Amino acid sequence: MTMVSIGVAIYKIESLPEHASINLHAQILKIIIAIGCGLIIISSVLGVAISSVLTSLGAATALLTFIFKDTFLGLVSTLQLILQDIARVGDWVTLPSYNADGVIEKITVSIVVIRNFDQTYTTVPTSVFLTTGVKNWRGMFENGARKIKKSINIDMHTISVPVIKIV
Repeated sequence: MTMVSIGVAIYKIESLPEHASINLHAQILKIIIAIGCGLIIISSVLGVAISSVLTSLGAATALLTFIFKDTFLGLVSTLQLILQDIARVGDWVTLPSYNADGVIEKITVSIVVIRNFDQTYTTVPTSVFLTTGVKNWRGMFENGARKIKKSINIDMHTISVPVIKIV
């Protein structure tokens, strides 16, 4: 866990480009390390092979899924959010159902923090980005302009083609 924190600190010092939140990846890695260490400790304390512990854990998956439903949903939603590049830290997003219209400040395993235009903060679960309509304005900023759709009506009878005479 300390090595992960050191890696995060080095990453922040080097100020490498941040497409995805390094803190999010560090949290996920810490969870995986903690689960692995917990399984190893349980297998050594009980004196059974780790494969037996994994088999027993597989049998208890239904109970664990029920208990940790929100945690699993948040973890899977966060992975989909980051890997499919739906939203990034710094994106301007609009969530009408949560009255959120602002810049994403932080993405964690369970929540996304949005700083609204009036400097208030809205905290929403990461699963909201996959289950509700979210408008992400990143494309407008990447193109450097906002596209406006307008219709123009032209009467075809008023258009005449000039005749050019070749001498």
